[in-house]
Amino acid sequence: PSNMPRRVMIDRASQEDAADKIWDDPFYWSDVALEGFTRDNLRIEQRKDKFCNDMIIYITKGVLPMKTKDQRSVLLAEFRYSVINDLLYQIWSPPHHTVDIEFRLVVPQSMTERLVRVIHTSGIGVHLGMTKTISLIRTRFTWRRMVSQIRQIIGSCDICLRAKNSHNLEKTHRTLFELTYVPFEVMAVDFLGKFELSK
Repeated sequence: PSNMPRRVMIDRASQEDAADKIWDDPFYWSDVALEGFTRDNLRIEQRKDKFCNDMIIYITKGVLPMKTKDQRSVLLAEFRYSVINDLLYQIWSPPHHTVDIEFRLVVPQSMTERLVRVIHTSGIGVHLGMTKTISLIRTRFTWRRMVSQIRQIIGSCDICLRAKNSHNLEKTHRTLFELTYVPFEVMAVDFLGKFELSK
C-alpha cells in the first residue's frame, strides 16, 4: 500500500545477520535468558506493549494507530525501527562509528526493570556504576526513558549504596548546647572570683 513506511535501505539478510549478533553472545545471555528473556517471550511482550505494537503494525502492515497523538509518535520515529524475525529493533548509529549501523532490541516496558536488575547484579554487570551499566545495556537494548530508569534502579541498589565510597566529607555536628524552646529552660552562669574591690 501507498502508506507503507519508507524503510532504511538495508537488505534483509544483512538486517537478520546484524540482529542475530545480539543473540549470539553466550556470555551476555547466560544470565539474562534464565530470567525469561527468550525470543518467544519478547515477541509476546512486545505485542502487549503499546508503543512496540503500534510500531510493529505500522512497519509490517502500514496501519497507523487510531489516536492522533499515537500516530504522530509512530510517524516521527518509524524510520529508526525495523521488524526482523517478528521482533522490533531500533536502527542505531553508534557514536564512535566503528560500524555504520547496529540493531538494538526494543525491550517492552514490562521487562525493562527485570532486565536492568539481572544485568546489573549478574556476572555481566557485577554492580558496575551508572555510566558503565548504561554503556553495557545500550549496546544491545533500548526502550523509552532508558537512561533515567537505569539511573533510578542502580541508585536504589542496596549493595551499591553500602559499598560505594562517599566523595563528600561528612560534616561534623557542631552545637554547644541543645536547642531550647522555652525561655530560661537552660541557663548558663559563669563563676569567677574572688576579686578585690576597686577603689
